Amino acid sequence: MKKQKRKSLVKTARKAARKNISLNLITELTAVAEKLVPASKKIEKAIKKDAKQLAKKISRELVIDEAALVSASEQKKAADETSKTDKATPSATAPEIAKNKPTTRKPAATPTAKAKKAVKV
Repeated sequence: MKKQKRKSLVKTARKAARKNISLNLITELTAVAEKLVPASKKIEKAIKKDAKQLAKKISRELVIDEAALVSASEQKKAADETSKTDKATPSATAPEIAKNKPTTRKPAATPTAKAKKAVKV
């Protein structure tokens, strides 16, 4: 696998971890804040902002195993390829699909104001 692809995998894993950490921090901190202080938008906004910053710092320090990511992505590719080959074999023919498909007609277009004036003149 190319180096650029590996970097991309690590980056997406780090983003997912950052998002997960941020959501967990927000839920835990809001639960604690509700017990201590009545709910306010100011506190919620500060919690979200600080949780996002802290999650960013924590995700920078994470050590992500590239080998595991590469093997997982290769397994995913293999699974996708097998599912594509399964989809390539049609289970029903085109006429059968056409029979089961409901037919819908578009309603007739109503004339606009300009069209009405043009007809009157």
